[in-house]
Formats: sequence, C-alpha cells, structure tokens
Amino acid sequence: NRTDPATKKPPPPGLTAWMSFAGVFAALIAVIYQLTAMQRRWGIERETPDPRDVLIVSFPKSGSNWVRFLVVGLIVRDPSTLTFDLAERLVPDLEYGPNRAKFEKSTRLAWKSHQPYRERPQGGAEQPQRCGLANMESFQCLCPNCPARWRRVLYVVRDGRSVLCSYYHQQRQLGNFEQEGTFDEFLRSDKAKYGVAWPEHVTAYGDLAERRGDQSILVVRYEDLHAEPDATLRKIAEWYVPGETVSDDKLHDVLDVASFDSMRRIEAERGTVPLFDEQYPEARDFHLVRQGRVDGWRQCANESAFFDDRVPGFRAAMTAFGYYSN
Repeated sequence: NRTDPATKKPPPPGLTAWMSFAGVFAALIAVIYQLTAMQRRWGIERETPDPRDVLIVSFPKSGSNWVRFLVVGLIVRDPSTLTFDLAERLVPDLEYGPNRAKFEKSTRLAWKSHQPYRERPQGGAEQPQRCGLANMESFQCLCPNCPARWRRVLYVVRDGRSVLCSYYHQQRQLGNFEQEGTFDEFLRSDKAKYGVAWPEHVTAYGDLAERRGDQSILVVRYEDLHAEPDATLRKIAEWYVPGETVSDDKLHDVLDVASFDSMRRIEAERGTVPLFDEQYPEARDFHLVRQGRVDGWRQCANESAFFDDRVPGFRAAMTAFGYYSN
C-alpha cells in the first residue's frame, strides 16, 4: 500500500514559499545574533583596561587629586610645568562622561575614579543598566569606570572624619547640599555617600587588596603622605613603574610642586580641574585644594563618637585602616 513516489503530490506553492521564507528568516536571526555577540565582545574588550594600566581611586576628598598631581609629576620631564589642566589631560577622571567615551586602553598609564568596588561591572557592554547608586548620575559607573575590570589599583584612603567634613563643605560649595544644612543632617543623608557610604567604600578596597595578596593593589594613606612624604612617594614611584629608579632630586622636585601652598597657588593662578569649571560655573568660590590638614574634621565635630553614632560601620572601618586603636 505504499504510495508511489512518482505519484506523490508536491506541496502547495504557498507552503513552499512560506518554508523558504522561514528558512531565510531563521538564517537572518542567526546572523544578527552572531553580530550582536561579536559587538558585545568587542565592546567588553574596548572597555577593559590593559593589565599595565593604573586606576587611581578613592572616596571623594581623600587626596586623590594630590596623588594624581604626584603621579603626573613623576611622568613629566619638568614637574614645574604642572597644572590641574595638565593633570586632567594626562590622568583623566573617569567620573566625567566624555572621558569614559574617549577611553582607550594603553594610551595612558593611569586614570582616576571615585567608584566604589563591586564584584560585577554594573554598566557598559557586559551589563548595560543604570548604576543604581546614591548621589551619582545614572550611567556614571559605566565601564571603563568599573574598578572590577582593573588589574592595577592605587587606592587612596584618608581619615574618614576629615573626609566627611571636607565632603560636607564641598557639597555645600557646589550647591549639592543646602547651605543652611547642618553636618549632622549631612551625615544622615545620601549626600554623604558616593554610591555607597565611606565605610563600605574603603572596606571593599581593603578586602580586595587582602584577597589578591599581591602587588596589584597599592593602598596609600593620606596621612602617610603628610608624615613621610619622601618615603611614601618613593613607594608610589616604585610600584607605579616597577624596576625603574627615580632620583632623589626628582622626588624632591615633585614634592615641592605638589605641596599644599604650591597647589593652592597653581589653582588660583591657572585654574582648577576643568570639569569643575564646566559642571559648576556658578561656584565661583570653589577651591579643590581647601585646607589639606590631617585633623580638619574638628571643624565639624568635637569627638569621634559623633561619627560612630551616625555612620554605620564607621568604627570598624577606621580601626581596620589604623585610625582607631583596637
């Protein structure tokens, strides 16, 4: 009872056309999927720093602009030419959107950031989504401004009491916090955070350094730069370019031009970081270099308990970085 193949009827013309279209459509979808995957891989590759590149990162008002000045002083032939504009051009700030767009790995040795550390990048080609962080633009954490992608990190930490006091004054100067707002109100608000609160920010990088247990992360204390500038800058120089020796004369020249008085003079005569001028044109009295003191926090509070009571995790973070004794 088998049907003779010669007498088997061909499918209707309409069905044949539909099957042909379905095949072409499936092939097109496969090509689009492959192109999308390739574009995503290319995007991730473009956003991923070279293992030699360095990210200078800190919570705001911790001294990262000072450290950037020092690093640029080590790079340039004549440290006396240093300005904030030159520092921004040689070590761009990835918090500024146009700098993220211009990012090309290995074209510079260092970039600057304030991003908190999170295990998975929260933006860019790998995970295109909003940052979802407090007191931050929606796409500010887009890669390459995602520390998890960076192999070499120079983390600058400062006494959290002075950080938050200085940050309070800066936020009021820039109009991001009410002029009449008290320091107590500031500490209890999201305005005291940069994505996360200070204890979470510093603890995440401290934990990262401990987990890696190698020389890929250098933690520099702001107070050590004040107390032992020569030794601390030499440590930075030896870590920044392994195997190269910087002369004592060069170190002293860099420290001279990056002194507090010199940086205040340069800012007054040559201008501050350009992105502040662009983003906050009304903040005419704004100074990036404010006081540079290690005990500046006493202008905001009389005792450490004031911070311990208002900022969760503050005491533990201060103890971990040697600011409180056990």
